[in-house]
Order: sequence, then structure tokens, then C-alpha cells
Amino acid sequence: MHPPQTERRLLRADDLTRADPVVVVNEWYANRTFPGEDAIGKRGGFNDALIVGIVANSRVTNVRWKEEPAVYRLALPTEARLAPA
Repeated sequence: MHPPQTERRLLRADDLTRADPVVVVNEWYANRTFPGEDAIGKRGGFNDALIVGIVANSRVTNVRWKEEPAVYRLALPTEARLAPA
């Protein structure tokens, strides 16, 4: 069996139709989960998905800078929720 083909990229709409789920992780997650290794092509995050990209750390839910892991995946339309107005 050949290893899965991977590339450094962001998520795309066609990722929803892939048989093998993919995720993008932030640098914190990649560096701490796979120290000294390239996280691209490894498995992790949601449902042991294939990591296809790494993005910079960012402040998402916190105004104070706190490095924390982040894993991004595309949500199915049935999973989408609107934020309260």
C-alpha cells in the first residue's frame, strides 16, 4: 500500500467529498504533537484525519495571547451552526 499523497495547502470545498478526512493544524499543534518532524502527511486532529496543511498560531477565542492547539476541518452543511445575533 502506498502512503497517501499530501501537499501543503489550505482546506478546499472538495475535501468534503473525500473518503479520507483532512485537516489543517496550527504550528503549536504540529510542533508539540510531532516534535522535530514534519506534520504534513501524518494523522491527527478530528477522527485521525490526514494533516494537509499548517497555519500560524492565532488568537481565536482569547484576547490575551495564549498559545494553544488548533485543528481546522470543513463542516458538513448539517453540522453548520449560526452564531447568535
